[in-house]
Amino acid sequence: MIKRGILTKSDSKKLIDIEFNVSYGVKVLILSLDFSPSRLQDRNANKKLVLDSIKEYKSSIGDMGVDLKRYDEHSDQIVDMIVDQIYPIRNLLNFSVYDPRGRFRGRWDAGKKEVIISENISSPGMLSGPFYPGRWKLELEVAAIVTDECKYEIKIETKRYDTKPKWIRGHLHVHTYHSDGKNSLDEMVEESKRQGLDFIALTDHNTISGHKDIKEYENFCVIHGMEFTTPKGHATALGIREYIDWRTNDDRTMNDIITEVHHLGGLFAVAHPFVLGGVICGGCKWNYTENDFDYENVDLLEIWSGSWSELEIPNILAIRLWDRLLNKGIHVVGISGKDWHNKTNNPPDCGVNYILVNELSENAILSSLSAGRVFISIGPTIEFYATYNGIRYEMGDVIPFKNDEKVLFHCSARSEIPFKVFVVKNSKVFLNTQKSQFDFSVTPQGGDWYRMEVYELQFDRPLAISNPIRISPSNVT
Repeated sequence: MIKRGILTKSDSKKLIDIEFNVSYGVKVLILSLDFSPSRLQDRNANKKLVLDSIKEYKSSIGDMGVDLKRYDEHSDQIVDMIVDQIYPIRNLLNFSVYDPRGRFRGRWDAGKKEVIISENISSPGMLSGPFYPGRWKLELEVAAIVTDECKYEIKIETKRYDTKPKWIRGHLHVHTYHSDGKNSLDEMVEESKRQGLDFIALTDHNTISGHKDIKEYENFCVIHGMEFTTPKGHATALGIREYIDWRTNDDRTMNDIITEVHHLGGLFAVAHPFVLGGVICGGCKWNYTENDFDYENVDLLEIWSGSWSELEIPNILAIRLWDRLLNKGIHVVGISGKDWHNKTNNPPDCGVNYILVNELSENAILSSLSAGRVFISIGPTIEFYATYNGIRYEMGDVIPFKNDEKVLFHCSARSEIPFKVFVVKNSKVFLNTQKSQFDFSVTPQGGDWYRMEVYELQFDRPLAISNPIRISPSNVT
């Protein structure tokens, strides 16, 4: 991808935003900036610019008791001396890079060639971290344009994983004895591995002291995190490695906390939004209002908390909230939160997060979570994707569409328990079948979304819930 433009002297001291899309599966970003002419070759024009700069400097310091008379007497010599040192004067361009969550990912300085940003190793000046899909921003810093015009060219290249994605399983809400958990991190990891899980997220209450216990495990990943435990609700931050103050007041809202999470490269998840609060579970119910909280800033929502049989009503309410957000066009990824405090507490109907990743690493998990490559299950495995114009779209994807064109969906499920499958469209059941594998085609409208749900046939309880595949809100031209 190449972005070109022409700058003039009037663009000096401006910041110009250049947006570009990074799709799911990208692991390396390569950026370069070239511009021409790079210098002002006319010596007389150089002298005029230097003289103007000196005049501006003298004017800015004003009457500060400094005698500048001798400099005025030798101004021509001073100008010539400065010109000799800096001739020819340069056009000054740099750029900074920000990911879709506003996190600073590095700065390119004049004189560099291409720079690389990757999940693990990046060029000097650049910051590694998860590759969140979406609209990235390159902020072009136009410090000075000294030529009549300056043509620039920004090259943006991406490299994708060349490995086949795989599904991994784990829990995203886990406590240890660094807060109110009963076990050490190592004990929780060992129990998770015994259950065949691939990852957990360490989310102790209002502390990151347990981060020091995280280490490299063989074929297992621990995600750095924290649970904000406030009187008005709980939320987890996944992927942060610094402490964030959880307290809110008149000058610091939950939106401000979310911004801090994003700037540290993390994801923000509302935890168990409808569990009983009050004296039963202090602050557990989410009570932040629209005045101090905006769901458009939220990345993840726990729609399946703990045991379904124990928290059926709170979970149903959480799913209804999720549906309302999706109907408003707000992309929030649905996840499960076991809220695991004791390695021996393992109800069979606690949802497990299945995440499609290119590798088993914290950065890869965070990237896939952000993209919505997730389904929740207590056993069944599912496959849910769509095909449009020869392109396959997975859970979490947005399909560009034109009116009166069909989209083909594929659904399949495998389970040892007899089941039925619901396809939900815009929060309503669109299709109901006991088939384990089927396709259906639709002519969607802008803003539609589709989700696959698997329910136990006898007791009518959920076994698996996918994240939606969405249709773009307007026609693609």
